Amino acid sequence: MFFPCLSPDEKPCYKWAMINPDELESPRPTLKPLDLQQMSVEELHEYIAALEAEIARVEEMITKKEKHKSGVEALFGKPKG
Repeated sequence: MFFPCLSPDEKPCYKWAMINPDELESPRPTLKPLDLQQMSVEELHEYIAALEAEIARVEEMITKKEKHKSGVEALFGKPKG
């Protein structure tokens, strides 16, 4: 990715920069609370099951990303800083 910069003579230039996508701030979806009062007991149990399934999916992704990160660190070493 190119980033604008100023050269020593203050003319516009562009430089390459390495970007770690995990370090970029991106808009994160937020969960909107449901009106639980309007849900039946059965619907509440189904909602819990759906949330548990989503938590499991997120945990799988965390594990996958941690393994990937470990592999990269083993190959290139840990970043300094």
